[in-house]
Amino acid sequence: MAMTHPCPMNRRSDKVSDAAGGEQGFALLAVLGLLLLFSLFLGAFAAAARLDLLTAQNSYARTRLAFGAEAFDAYLAWRLGADLSFKADADRGRYGLQQCLLAQGSFVVSLLPHTRLINLNTADKALLISGLKQAGLSEAEADTAADDVLRYRSSQQDPADMAAEEAVKHAPFEDLVELHDLAALESIPLRLLSRLFSVVDGMSVLPATGQAAGPSRTYTIQTALFNDQGWAERAAIFAVGEDGGSSQLASLDYGAPPERPVSSEGCSVLGEAGAEILAKGFE
Repeated sequence: MAMTHPCPMNRRSDKVSDAAGGEQGFALLAVLGLLLLFSLFLGAFAAAARLDLLTAQNSYARTRLAFGAEAFDAYLAWRLGADLSFKADADRGRYGLQQCLLAQGSFVVSLLPHTRLINLNTADKALLISGLKQAGLSEAEADTAADDVLRYRSSQQDPADMAAEEAVKHAPFEDLVELHDLAALESIPLRLLSRLFSVVDGMSVLPATGQAAGPSRTYTIQTALFNDQGWAERAAIFAVGEDGGSSQLASLDYGAPPERPVSSEGCSVLGEAGAEILAKGFE
């Protein structure tokens, strides 16, 4: 029987085919790996781009609300000078805290005449104690805190107390936030303190029972707007001159937002022009 032997050329051809197939398989795996990495990077980029877009949209919405709140503050300051009836109502405390629900959103407005507040720089101890108790302090705590306020605003300093009072200013209050320099008051929100005290104007002694506050020339005006995209707030102290003009004396930053409105009892503060201003803020 004749024996046959495989051709050497065929063996070499098979080896070359196997090697080529292995190289093609490796190349395919490498391409698939690169595509996988690319898809991961693309997915991360798309997620980051979406987050940037949402952040930009939220920032734009809050900026519009902030402009609307600032414009409404200015409108109320103008109205105090232009509308004597509105000013008289404000001086009687009618607009101390107003809230309103609208189709586009909601708002909280506070308009405080400083004649109804306590002047930190001129109030006597009895009046200071009364205000501090309204801020939540007990009788004893209010008595001690009132002494701290008197000592803080006084230019006189007892040498015996100098070591313990290194951080005490010993000069008139210039900003309500300085009340947080006093240990007994540092935990009380500035929003509450601003509804009780003033560094610009206000009462110096306890009013007699039934005594009404007189006309004011200084007001704290605060507007907070809310919609489904967030909230924004602007607060400032305004002076209203006898000629009807108004000017901003200082801005305030309360930090945390007020509570969202739950009723529409304060919508009357709007007026036609105010409604138009808020409508633009909510657009």
